Amino acid sequence: MSSTEALRMLGQYPETLFDKYGGAPTVGALTRDFYRRVLTNPKLKGYFTGIDTEQLIRHQIVFMAWVMGKPDKPYSHDQLQAAHLMHRITAAAYEEAVRVLQETLVSANVELEDRREILERIDEHRHLIVAG
Repeated sequence: MSSTEALRMLGQYPETLFDKYGGAPTVGALTRDFYRRVLTNPKLKGYFTGIDTEQLIRHQIVFMAWVMGKPDKPYSHDQLQAAHLMHRITAAAYEEAVRVLQETLVSANVELEDRREILERIDEHRHLIVAG
């Protein structure tokens, strides 16, 4: 549990990152910017061939809203694993996607501690995303 989550539980930090950074419009813009970068990245774009990227972005916006503090977890572990399994995502590709997300968050002026919290919550799901 991050320090922000602990403070929030104690009622001393009521604002979520989702709220802090402007809610749905910001999360949508961040996610779209992330995918704009991913889809032009030579190390990552091949994973998205033949995929309805607009639908993927909508799913990812819901996931990012949860990562940033919305209360309901939108997808089960089984759903996350099933969605990524067929793509056989390598550890190197995962790390590149994390690097791109970090770059996206920096360009959106997300504070360092908040970036760490976001990336930490995403990394909790690494084992569901990276192939064997």
